[in-house]
Amino acid sequence: MEIIISSEVKDLMSERGVAKEDVQAVIEKAEAEKTFLIAEDESILAKARLDNFCPYVAYEKDGETYTIKTVYAHRVLLGHEFE
Repeated sequence: MEIIISSEVKDLMSERGVAKEDVQAVIEKAEAEKTFLIAEDESILAKARLDNFCPYVAYEKDGETYTIKTVYAHRVLLGHEFE
């Protein structure tokens, strides 16, 4: 798996606290489970819950090469997790 990330997206990832390993985990999970959305422009949107962290990755796929378009994330805490 080759992941291509532009400097602009790397800056976004840094600002948003998303590591390259998180991006790879999201893509691997989405591709293995076929749990992603395909936009009209053929870009792919995938997400995964990694502990209390939920990253979203928009990417384009060409064989085993994944070009990251954008990344965002949020923290997740459910009611029972506060106890």
